[in-house]
Amino acid sequence: MMPGRHCSRVEKYGRIAYNTAMTYKVVETSTVTDVEIEGILNEWTGRGYSFSSIQFVSSPASRRPVMAFLFFTGPCESVSSGEAGRADT
Repeated sequence: MMPGRHCSRVEKYGRIAYNTAMTYKVVETSTVTDVEIEGILNEWTGRGYSFSSIQFVSSPASRRPVMAFLFFTGPCESVSSGEAGRADT
């Protein structure tokens, strides 16, 4: 470290605060068509979630996606432990 320069002011012993005001939802589909993606978008935005992003997965043999993950955010809700890991509720 150069003389006169200070380390960043990151608190070493502080707690990490996670965003507890939002619920995150990930929906996986192996049917990557416009109709399927449109249906997923309409279903989850209709439930009050906001679309965040989409990630496509392709195989090395083809440029066509074989799977897609859609990411949504929504208001915090009380989720029972049985529903916490489910892909589509």
